[in-house]
Amino acid sequence: MGSLLPVVKLGVSVLAGIPVSKITNDIIKNNVTIITKIDRIKVVSGSVVIGAMISQSLSRTTDAFVDTVVTFKNRNKNVEETEKINKS
Repeated sequence: MGSLLPVVKLGVSVLAGIPVSKITNDIIKNNVTIITKIDRIKVVSGSVVIGAMISQSLSRTTDAFVDTVVTFKNRNKNVEETEKINKS
């Protein structure tokens, strides 16, 4: 899975990020009142920071999940190969 692993991790992270982004944007939109231009600047800059934090955490979480799945798959593959050798 070598060179394919980073692509899989990116894909899983992007797919997980779409609903998280929607939820975060809706929370901000429904709970923040923007009256002045300063308020808009604060909300936009805060949204960027929140988005970056969530993205980083989400990426770490999904990467760990993919690594766990790959490890489990490799472990099962090794067990199957060992069983074949033992039966021979």
